[in-house]
Amino acid sequence: MAARQHSLSATELDQFAGTSIFPRQSAPAASAWSKTDLSSVAVHELKTPLATISGQMQLARKVMAKDPARARGALDVGLQQVERMTQLIGGLQNELRLKADATRLDVVTFDLCAAVRKAIIRHEHEVAPRFRLDAPNEGIRVRADPKRSAQILDNLLNNALKFSPAGAPVDVAVTLVGSEAQVRVEDYGIGVAAEDRERMFAAYYRTPRAWGIPGSGLGLHISRRLAEQQGGHLWLDDSTDVGSVFALSLPVAG
Repeated sequence: MAARQHSLSATELDQFAGTSIFPRQSAPAASAWSKTDLSSVAVHELKTPLATISGQMQLARKVMAKDPARARGALDVGLQQVERMTQLIGGLQNELRLKADATRLDVVTFDLCAAVRKAIIRHEHEVAPRFRLDAPNEGIRVRADPKRSAQILDNLLNNALKFSPAGAPVDVAVTLVGSEAQVRVEDYGIGVAAEDRERMFAAYYRTPRAWGIPGSGLGLHISRRLAEQQGGHLWLDDSTDVGSVFALSLPVAG
């Protein structure tokens, strides 16, 4: 993979600043949350954005006639909270689906390289391509669930784009390591502090560097569980202040 060469400017760092609707919990607290009944979690997590939306709507109604600009600002804040609620609900739905379908895997033999190429196509929306793929032309065949594997790849690629400066490249490599196929996704974004390397896989935990960026805190947690259900693993291979490398392994077809 290419050496890291992108750093965040002061403006880009400011872009990532902000307040999250999600609790800034410690690792033990995050671990405890992962064992909490999802209905209780949903009630707890949705209260904050709902309260914000209610307050902003009331403000907009009060000042609409006298101060339209302030009213529009309040509506914008409310809409942002609606978007965050949508993301949270989506994450909860995935978690519920994962619990319900934990034993229902559709394990088949498929080409992981082809799956990665399809995932890149799904996420390449800009005029100038951001993904740089290094994968063998002959492919690497694995035994896993293609739909669940695609879900993991989508999460990794989406995170790489979301937590990186606009236009920064994302390097993706597919390699054969012993009896495993590995996918490495390297970005040049905000990175992960050493103390957060394992915490970030706990349900609902979000690192301090990500507090200002929308998200549910469930994506990596669900993705790791999906990988392990298939006999694979998902981990943070490397991270600095200018990027991260996430790695996914899946068993090679015999």
